[in-house]
Amino acid sequence: MCRDLCLAGRKSERDMRTMLMVETESRTQNEEIIFLRLPQVKAATGLSKTSIYEKIKCNAFPLPIPIGKRAVGWIASEIKQWAANQVLAAREERRHIELRQLRRGPANSRIALRRTA
Repeated sequence: MCRDLCLAGRKSERDMRTMLMVETESRTQNEEIIFLRLPQVKAATGLSKTSIYEKIKCNAFPLPIPIGKRAVGWIASEIKQWAANQVLAAREERRHIELRQLRRGPANSRIALRRTA
């Protein structure tokens, strides 16, 4: 599914993780950090456990943070930001589709009028 993203290259993955770490460090100084466990992340995103970890592998989802020997959590604000980005991307894609339909619209509407006449 996201194989292309995974094959993008290790250097860019490392750079993205470093940027995320720097961004997270600056954020932690300004706001309270709330950790979400996997069931809460699944409920917030509507994704399955497998989908979450596939997206993490492809750098398409926030990384979990170790919070114990055998426990990880996700920063709530990062999950919220990811969800907001998903909404924006979906709306942007919808706008592009509507624009394409508008550009082709008059020709298609003439064809539809000829068929009904």
